[in-house]
Amino acid sequence: IFIADMPLVVENSEIFGFADDTTTTVSRPTIDEACTAATADAERLMSYMRQNYLVANANKTKLLVIRPKRNEDSPPVMINIDNQQVMETPCEKLLGIHLSNDLSWDNHVTHVKSSLNQGIGMLRTLAYTIPPNYLRQLAQGLVLSKLRYGLPIYGTVRLSETDQESGQMRMLEVAVNDTMRVIERKNRRDLIPIANLRASTKIPSANQMAVQAITMEAWKIQ
Repeated sequence: IFIADMPLVVENSEIFGFADDTTTTVSRPTIDEACTAATADAERLMSYMRQNYLVANANKTKLLVIRPKRNEDSPPVMINIDNQQVMETPCEKLLGIHLSNDLSWDNHVTHVKSSLNQGIGMLRTLAYTIPPNYLRQLAQGLVLSKLRYGLPIYGTVRLSETDQESGQMRMLEVAVNDTMRVIERKNRRDLIPIANLRASTKIPSANQMAVQAITMEAWKIQ
């Protein structure tokens, strides 16, 4: 309610908000033009906040610059916001998604894989005392929900067995397979076929999850 009219203040930016997390985007032909436009709107936003008795958290204010390719000899971009210098960073976390300035998803998938491994570790501990039926439910919350979050954005799909699998999706596929092994109380050395694990656990592959998620988003858009 406090910031519902914030988009009326800016002149050069688009504002995207979720709760109290606000992101502005500026697109211009050159870096200098983009910085000038972003700085002007930042001043307007700071003035708006002061007038409405709000405070921006300087430590959580970040700058991400997306461009075709950065010259390694050129210094990082920096803008002034309320008399504080904010320097660009290569990657920032926005609503749980790690956005990189080269629009690749390596950084995000690495974080997802780490989170999945933590969930699998917790699931493995619970497997000593909890029946498999309940482990399937727990796996959805501890592991698979973390994989599904944002999957339509960062996921890539294979439409046939002959399509090449990306290294990122392969990392996620390994985590899904390990999750199924924990549920079935099996180890990799048991050499149980993945098809058998999928049939018994009813857990789809990472590729199938990506296909489902992307198709659902396309249906919503349509």
